[in-house]
Amino acid sequence: MALKRAALLTGVVLLGALTPGVGRATYPGGNGMIAFTNLHSEDIFVMNADGSLPGAFLSDPKLDEDDPSWSADGNRLVFVTSRYSDTNPDYDIEVVDADGGGRLALTNSSVDERHPVFSPDGTQIAFVKRVDDLTDLYVMNSDGSGEAKLTDEGDVEGPIDWNPDGTSIAFSLENNFGQHIAEYGFPTDSVTALTPVSEAKDVSPSYSPDGTQVAYARFPSIEGDPTARVINVDGTNDHAVTSVERSVAEVTWAPDGSGLLVQENGDRPTTAMVDSGGPGRSVLGHEYAGGLAWQPCSELPCTVPLPRRSITEVTLAVRDGRQLNVFVEVSPIRAADVVLVTLFRKKGTPKFKEIGTLQALLGEDGLAKATFTIGRKGRCKAVGRYVGNLDYQISKDKGKFSCKGGIAAR
Repeated sequence: MALKRAALLTGVVLLGALTPGVGRATYPGGNGMIAFTNLHSEDIFVMNADGSLPGAFLSDPKLDEDDPSWSADGNRLVFVTSRYSDTNPDYDIEVVDADGGGRLALTNSSVDERHPVFSPDGTQIAFVKRVDDLTDLYVMNSDGSGEAKLTDEGDVEGPIDWNPDGTSIAFSLENNFGQHIAEYGFPTDSVTALTPVSEAKDVSPSYSPDGTQVAYARFPSIEGDPTARVINVDGTNDHAVTSVERSVAEVTWAPDGSGLLVQENGDRPTTAMVDSGGPGRSVLGHEYAGGLAWQPCSELPCTVPLPRRSITEVTLAVRDGRQLNVFVEVSPIRAADVVLVTLFRKKGTPKFKEIGTLQALLGEDGLAKATFTIGRKGRCKAVGRYVGNLDYQISKDKGKFSCKGGIAAR
């Protein structure tokens, strides 16, 4: 956990340097739950279509989880995992049922398999695989068998998306200047350009639920902000989405086709629902989210049924003279909400003596700091309890550490 926690403490710096985000496949249906990667904890979270009740869905303490994508019937989620403690981690593909059960690893190799998406009929999964620094499009059966290579380009970049009609897969392809959106066509077994080959970086393609359009993010080569764009599948009517207010990190369609889900960059990243052809815009949340994936729901409601338990973790304790600064991490982040931090010092075996409880406010980085005065070294214990918002159930985690400072062990 030490490496993961250390990264969290520098979260403000890291978030400012985020690479382009990852839009996700959208199949037609009602607007169910939105799955996303919490960029602080590298876990997969879900929230309702209106942005309410966000919370952890997949949170294995030994793994990072990323790249979520729903099946066309909304019953399964495919994603990737990596062991963040590895010196050179590789990514593998797993699936899980919508209720959190039936989790199954599909790949277990020494190379990277990323950006998985289900085929429209759910029988196959397409993904991007890196072999000897060459990345190409692959497909396998939904049980992990029958892997086959589709392209021989060497410069395929994810994320990818499977057209709801099953005839093509869209991806980003590097060229001599930048990246453009390309399609692999099953009838012809060929690769064709969808957006122009230029110095711009076109990424994150997402087919509309009716398969007639592709939304994507464009990062200009020199000046200007990244924009969300929409193009017809025949290459016509390529235009910017004017309802996005700030530079865009990623974009994906709502299952009912009513608009686009975008992640906007800025001092505080914003997840918003926008009108693809007009001025409409509504903010769903300010989570540090990536890999937005909207569940197609055949029988509404598909919702998060209960308030989610917050992840509260004593992250680090640092001593400065007689002052002990205890940092508590909370995710999802609700800046300015309240965290109660109680510090104990060991007195005898196995008892701890309570020093006191302080109220701390959650910051934009997901951390709350409480400063205690202590008189000697020894073993300490801290308990962080998030109480700031009724959307979440109260949770507590304990961290034990040296009173002189050090990483807290869960």
